Amino acid sequence: MGELKEMKIESWRKRYNEELIKLFGDLDILSYIGIRRMNWIDQVNRMDSKRNVNQVFHNNSQGSRLSRRPRNRWWNCAETDINRCKN
Repeated sequence: MGELKEMKIESWRKRYNEELIKLFGDLDILSYIGIRRMNWIDQVNRMDSKRNVNQVFHNNSQGSRLSRRPRNRWWNCAETDINRCKN
């Protein structure tokens, strides 16, 4: 997605901002990440429940967090994306 293969010189290069804007249109990077995150959640939910990825995704691990400022977990960001789409 971010890299482009140059056929003339047989090498890869990163895309320029203008190319990315043309590719994605008005979609900003945060919206794109949120969409991809929700697609991945949907894919994991459709997996067989015996698959390791599905088991880890649905497992609620026990333990304590550090006493500092709580860091955002991946799931917290995913819930934010889902709630943003509902509204």
